[in-house]
Amino acid sequence: PELIAKETKMQVHIPEKPLDCVAIGTSIKLRRAQ
Repeated sequence: PELIAKETKMQVHIPEKPLDCVAIGTSIKLRRAQ
């Protein structure tokens, strides 16, 4: 849960890079799927 929280903060802190946010969100979904 801590790693997901950190990545979520990254999404908020990097609004100028929406593609990176999507990539991070996708990686989170893949991890949850596993």
